[in-house]
Amino acid sequence: MRKDAKCAAGWLLAACLGLAGSVARGADEDSANWQAQCVIDGQPVTLDFRSVSGDAFEDDMAVQARRADGASQALPLPPGLYHATGLLGSPASACDPVPLLDMGNGLGLLLVVRDNRPGLPVVDALLLDLATLQVVDKRLGDPGAVEGLLKTASLVLRQSPPGVDLRLVREAVPGAECDCADAYAEDWLRFSVDQRKLRTNWLP
Repeated sequence: MRKDAKCAAGWLLAACLGLAGSVARGADEDSANWQAQCVIDGQPVTLDFRSVSGDAFEDDMAVQARRADGASQALPLPPGLYHATGLLGSPASACDPVPLLDMGNGLGLLLVVRDNRPGLPVVDALLLDLATLQVVDKRLGDPGAVEGLLKTASLVLRQSPPGVDLRLVREAVPGAECDCADAYAEDWLRFSVDQRKLRTNWLP
């Protein structure tokens, strides 16, 4: 699909869903290259989101974690258009404007929002070893599924000893006739860690 057609589709969806602010970030001239600033174990780390072509709407961003000494680590995320989407809730994040949450035992949960125009965005989750910045496990959003889509402009999060809960679409509302956010029902999806593996389950 041509990038101008993708842009138009994205804006139409944003108007319907009330996510114009999120999609607007993809239309900024600087959105092909943006950064999140982090402090991990007292040391600065930069997450570098960069379009290979220089055009964000080519959906070809690659992501690297880079330390102050120049050492870098590519993050295993699919090429896409990634949005700077902050959190709404009480968890403390090591990064801004993307959430990196402490999961204990030297591990962190990184949540990034990937464009899925003309549909709702998806959320990719990476479990990082905070000492090495290596990804030890991941859960990637499925653009073709209803379950797991994001219909809010921020990541609505809460954290407790059992894990991190994120509000995501769980199902389509039966009989809903509008192509809008009200046609999707949200629920809490819990992210937890078991033996350095990322687990997810819907809360009852």
